[in-house]
Amino acid sequence: MENARSCKPEKVKYGRDHARQEREGWLRHLLLWSIGCSLLGLMILLIGDPARTEVLARTIYLWSIVLADDFVISFSYTVWPKKEKKQASL
Repeated sequence: MENARSCKPEKVKYGRDHARQEREGWLRHLLLWSIGCSLLGLMILLIGDPARTEVLARTIYLWSIVLADDFVISFSYTVWPKKEKKQASL
């Protein structure tokens, strides 16, 4: 029986594959953001009182800023791929 840790896919640390993994991670983030914001938006609509739902609206705003930051970081690897570190020779 194999160890559960050995079943995890290996993370690529540089190059085009790393950029692809970063983009895929951002797309997952986008999916989860849209689910969370939809649920919060539904709660805001159901409650119908802006004074009582201000914190929920601010949460959506904060999550949107985090998503935008993640987009910039994740897609920057597409433009500027991370390079493999050189091994120090002795």
